[in-house]
Amino acid sequence: MKNTKRLLHELSYKKEFNKLNTYYVINKVKELLPSHLSSSIAFMYVKDNTLFFAMDHQAKRVELEYKKQMILGWLKQIAKQKPKYEFVLKVKNIKAFVIYKTMQKQKPKISLIYEERSSGDFPIKTNNDKISKILDNIKKLIQKLKD
Repeated sequence: MKNTKRLLHELSYKKEFNKLNTYYVINKVKELLPSHLSSSIAFMYVKDNTLFFAMDHQAKRVELEYKKQMILGWLKQIAKQKPKYEFVLKVKNIKAFVIYKTMQKQKPKISLIYEERSSGDFPIKTNNDKISKILDNIKKLIQKLKD
């Protein structure tokens, strides 16, 4: 009977688990980078034999560009140490780009309920009885609110 560690080890060699192996190697590379660089990596992925780094700042991206050959050397060393990671030898290029996370500003809440500033003491100067009644009702409502 096989123990769990041995079973997981054998499963990691299966083709279906290549993504997990890729994830492991990417995290290993991230651990090997200096802390100020590894903390500014948003995410990493491998596509078409290219290792992509998504950085959060332009200066860190430029610094990573200088370390391309060193990272490729690390990948070769990882492949030499463990044969199941031979797929990293296919990585021939490293590219870095900057992602810009825009902060969403919260709009200030505007209160649509205003305090009445009128006291209801205004003259009604109209000849139309209909409008005069409406204005009189408004005047009475304002006076009720003030009391």
